[in-house]
Amino acid sequence: MNDSEKKQSLALAEHYFRSNNYQFAEHILNTIIKIDPNNSKANELLAYIYGNKGDSNTSYQLLEKSCSKEDCSPEALYYLGSAQLKLNLYEKAVGSFKQSIEKAGVFFEALHDLATTYGHLGQTQEALSCYLDCLKLNQNSYELYFNIAKCLDDLKRHLEALNYYDRALQLQPTFTLAWYNKALTLYDLKRFEEALFHYDKAIQLQPTFAEAWSNKGEALKNLKRFDEALSHYDQAIQIKPDLFDSYWNKSLALLTIGNFRDGWDLYSYRWKRNNADKYHHNNIKELESLDNLTNKNILVWHEQGYGDTIQFSRYISKLIDLGANVTFEVQKSLQKLMQANLSCNVIHKTSEENIYDFQIPLLSLPKLFGTRLETIPAIKPVITVATEDIKKWIDKLNLSKSKVNIGLAISGNTNQQTNAERSIPLEKIQPLCKHGNIFLIQNYLLSDDQKYLEEHPEINYLGNYLSDFTDTAEIVGCMDIIISTCTSLVHLAGSMNKKTFLMSRWAPDWRWLLDRDDSPWYPSVKIFRQQSIGNWDSVINQIEVDFIKNQLQASEPKN
Repeated sequence: MNDSEKKQSLALAEHYFRSNNYQFAEHILNTIIKIDPNNSKANELLAYIYGNKGDSNTSYQLLEKSCSKEDCSPEALYYLGSAQLKLNLYEKAVGSFKQSIEKAGVFFEALHDLATTYGHLGQTQEALSCYLDCLKLNQNSYELYFNIAKCLDDLKRHLEALNYYDRALQLQPTFTLAWYNKALTLYDLKRFEEALFHYDKAIQLQPTFAEAWSNKGEALKNLKRFDEALSHYDQAIQIKPDLFDSYWNKSLALLTIGNFRDGWDLYSYRWKRNNADKYHHNNIKELESLDNLTNKNILVWHEQGYGDTIQFSRYISKLIDLGANVTFEVQKSLQKLMQANLSCNVIHKTSEENIYDFQIPLLSLPKLFGTRLETIPAIKPVITVATEDIKKWIDKLNLSKSKVNIGLAISGNTNQQTNAERSIPLEKIQPLCKHGNIFLIQNYLLSDDQKYLEEHPEINYLGNYLSDFTDTAEIVGCMDIIISTCTSLVHLAGSMNKKTFLMSRWAPDWRWLLDRDDSPWYPSVKIFRQQSIGNWDSVINQIEVDFIKNQLQASEPKN
């Protein structure tokens, strides 16, 4: 078969292929490939035929063979990229889509799928750029507007995202995912009432949309409408029993309203929810009973944050009282402080799992001990530090004897998901400066707070002094009062029985319960709550009133 005959045969095979006469087309193409195994067009068409027959593996191999030739078509490169995208071969897919565009010029399908591939690679800005270029080619694709909005959400550009969700919904009012994702965006913007409306729209369109029911429950919880929230979690669970985030969210809602019995029962779903922390020490049997613990070797291991480790360390003494030999695995920066205050072995990491009879994650102990609101165990022991170490810091910080020394934390670890919700701009704390000397006791600072700190030397930053929690505890020990958002500093100060003011957001972390100014976990903690969502000014005003009241009481003559 000479080149002219080969060309005619290819044209005939393509004609049969376009006419859906795949059998005739395949016969001709196989004949060509016997003579010219690397013929790009023959391999391309044969790949499409095998794809239509459902043989995706052979189809992919033939596309790879076709695209290895310089004369391959842009269509072959596009379909190879599409196949690579389906196979999660994202880096290869990017290369194929780019080559297709280089050969054919920019066309919508390749550019759109290139954007999608960038999204899978976590290259959100690149994905957004491609989607926006797609918009120049097609302004009538509601899915394109939706994808742009999702990219903007991932880049935390939520207000811009709302506009693109709206455009998608204008083009397709019954686009359930657009209603749902817009609700998620409104939730992130703390516009919970608006989020409810959009969740309802998604649910009306798809009544079995379990995630919409569950996340509507979250919006209701943040509005402190807990009975409604719980019913929505239940509906989500009924629709989708393996939607473990609903169980987890329900457990936190129950704990917040003080229903510890049911809340602890569901708290174990923390290990099954999305992005769950890793469960450690699976090779050791989990402790499931408090019976017959005398001389049993038990490994208790930390989970979640520093504050959780401090708060629930009170259960270590309860295990010891039952005769157990406890080893407490904690974060490195807590090891020294915990070892000095607990009557057990405190380690950072264990390497000898075979020496333990049982293991248990720390926050499973409240359920094991049947903790109820009225039976929260006292802090035992109260965390202490040496008097001489406290005096060292009094001298080092040149603390005032005439003014109140206030230890402060306005934010926590910037990597923690909920840090934005609990963070207070440092400038809002300024009114407290007239009531005492402010010492900022935290490692992490947001950029705006760092700038404000540089402009206000009257606020003393102690982050550079904090090498571990022993340093922090010694500093807490020499303060007159601690004022903090929901950070580990509150738990440390509360565990030291130090007078502490907690600044709580509108919808509080579960452990601070609802509508009370005291904490059953920490007798020395007084809670000042936002009067509306995001309103930290109301919290500062309450604290100022408390300061003034105490100053007036202190100045009254004694009988």
